Amino acid sequence: NVFHGEELSSQKTWLRCACIGSSDQHVVDVAQSENGRMRGCMPFAETAVELRLCGSSWMPIATKGQVFCFLPLSQPTDLAFHVNGFFAVSSNRRRLLWDNADVDVHNSPNFDEFPQVWNNCLVGDTLVLTFLKMLQLFQCVCGREDIASMAFKIWPNPNCLSSSVWREFTSKFYSCVLQTESKIMCTADCKRWLGVEEAVFLADSAKRLPHSKVLMSTLYSKYVQMPQFVKSALSASDEAAMKRLSLSDVELVQLVFEENNRSIDQDIKVDLARELLSQFVETSNQRRLSPVLTSLAFIPVSTVDGLFRRPSDLIHPKCIAA
Repeated sequence: NVFHGEELSSQKTWLRCACIGSSDQHVVDVAQSENGRMRGCMPFAETAVELRLCGSSWMPIATKGQVFCFLPLSQPTDLAFHVNGFFAVSSNRRRLLWDNADVDVHNSPNFDEFPQVWNNCLVGDTLVLTFLKMLQLFQCVCGREDIASMAFKIWPNPNCLSSSVWREFTSKFYSCVLQTESKIMCTADCKRWLGVEEAVFLADSAKRLPHSKVLMSTLYSKYVQMPQFVKSALSASDEAAMKRLSLSDVELVQLVFEENNRSIDQDIKVDLARELLSQFVETSNQRRLSPVLTSLAFIPVSTVDGLFRRPSDLIHPKCIAA
């Protein structure tokens, strides 16, 4: 571009990751089939995310993702990064061929389903592996620890996807996240990278407690604070696994008040005690909270010494309140 007679130029930095191959034998079989060999199909995929220099470190920038088949297809993906691959595309190179791409073509007697089958394989396997690898590479280029937690900015958000192609990719991606041992998540204190099975998350019930994030950071060095869309997508993929890895409100309360834990600030404990009593008043919470509150010393009795007592220590067993 030329502006007022002066030549202007811009330069961008990208982190690119490419993979050839597949973890699924089905993908290999499709590539080596007669149709696959005739078309020269290769399980190749590539992802690219924009990086911006912040001080001496690189931070990821969410991009309006486009899909490439070595050249751009003019097709947005609604992802925060670009994707490139050995895709099967329409004759005008405007879109990927997908299951529901064109009903009229499907009804044609000459319809060939192989391009759709191949794209399913590439998007659902090779491209997923490529993006997982990119998340691993990101920790290598991220110099500052406080920037590491921003990696979630480029994770696919199912709520923002309009195409079935990328919804399929996102579903497969989150399923693989729960199975991979790769360290792709940064702890809330930005000091460590962890695999999913190493991390500790906060259940939705615990998020409603006051100071819950501060408490988790104090009690767990492996606490990972993730956006709600990431947590929802992981839960949709494997609810049982996420429940096992997440700390509930009851479990968090037990940790805070167990043996009068002095690593927690007293003001935080008092706020938490107020919230517990407020919730207990509601009939729907009484059965769930009663076993915990009757056994824990959570009622503050001294602002000086930071002492807490069990309800049974403060109420005479023969009085009306008991």
